[in-house]
Amino acid sequence: MPDKSIYDTLPCEMAEKWNNILPGLDRILFIGGRGTYNDWIASEWSRRSNVFDKKELTVTGNISDKILELRKQKDRYQWIPVEQIPFYVSSKSSGNFTPQLDLFEEMKYLILVITVRAGGNDLSDVYYLFFRNNKSNFGIQHDSSAIDTTQKSIIGTLVLNTAKEFYKTLSSYLHKLEFIRNETIKLLDFHAGRKNKTDDQLLLQWKKQWAVSYLESISSREGINYLIEPEALELLINNTYTFETIKDTLENAVKYAKALSPLSAGNNITIKNTFIAFTQAEEIVSEANAVTEKINRMDKAYQLLDKLENAAQKLIAENIKPTSELIGKAMDKQITAPAISDAVKTNKNRILRLLEKYPDKWPYIRKQFRPVLNIMPKNNYFLDKNTG
Repeated sequence: MPDKSIYDTLPCEMAEKWNNILPGLDRILFIGGRGTYNDWIASEWSRRSNVFDKKELTVTGNISDKILELRKQKDRYQWIPVEQIPFYVSSKSSGNFTPQLDLFEEMKYLILVITVRAGGNDLSDVYYLFFRNNKSNFGIQHDSSAIDTTQKSIIGTLVLNTAKEFYKTLSSYLHKLEFIRNETIKLLDFHAGRKNKTDDQLLLQWKKQWAVSYLESISSREGINYLIEPEALELLINNTYTFETIKDTLENAVKYAKALSPLSAGNNITIKNTFIAFTQAEEIVSEANAVTEKINRMDKAYQLLDKLENAAQKLIAENIKPTSELIGKAMDKQITAPAISDAVKTNKNRILRLLEKYPDKWPYIRKQFRPVLNIMPKNNYFLDKNTG
């Protein structure tokens, strides 16, 4: 996988898919990424009600060899006892892993290990899946007997094939994006080298079409209708700057326009010609980007709170208890309960500042919505066990 950020939610997305067919899944230990063990990404995803909570883990040198041996295996599954997990073995033999002992003290869990290889990576991602030794936890009703070898084989094959298909789909999507990007750069470079007047006009027209199309893709991604004034478009494309410079300038203009737009301005944001600026002073651009990025992130946190509150109020109006799962389904663009929890944690500091700045806004989620309550200082709220 080309982007580390994919691993921020990938284990949770896999957990949701597996949980749809195997409701007995309680916990996932994930190790992935490229390079040496210092660069690997490790996390634990534990079920709490219908939500998978994420906790970052660290792979250290004394267990890296065992994990590396496993990561060299491609598209395999196996059932193991808890004693064979490298983290567990290390915790028993070294004081360095005392904080992780609680992850493995439930000795009755069955551990299914799968290794699945992402395209372009020479190491497999590893998933440790924790199940209880009880058939009812796999959707077999009224049967609490243990799982036999044949049933384990069926479960292991099903889990591995689900992961392989998901990785295949994701890899295909990422390859298409990379292909489009590379081909666009080659096309622009090719046309930029042509000198006669007719070709220059064709190139200018092509650049205009590209700029409009790229702006539409940003609008689609952010859910905002970005418009550009004719004078701004002309200033953007009628020059000798490289494709990368034009692209960066357009993206900066979008960020600047959004930062200046008040939250009550609606869904249309217009890019004016005064927002277009080409500069070689990278430190100035970097500083401006940092400021606008902070504003954008605060804006997104504000919108997240609005969406959660509006969805909760819809459910309350229909006498439905607003749990995380139902709130996610009630939003205009549906989102899963784990994704809500992750979004709230990611925006923790911004959300707390907004709640303090606007004490009269978002009355339900600030007092009764569990993901928001969980990020607040413990002495500042009373957590109702029945909240979502």
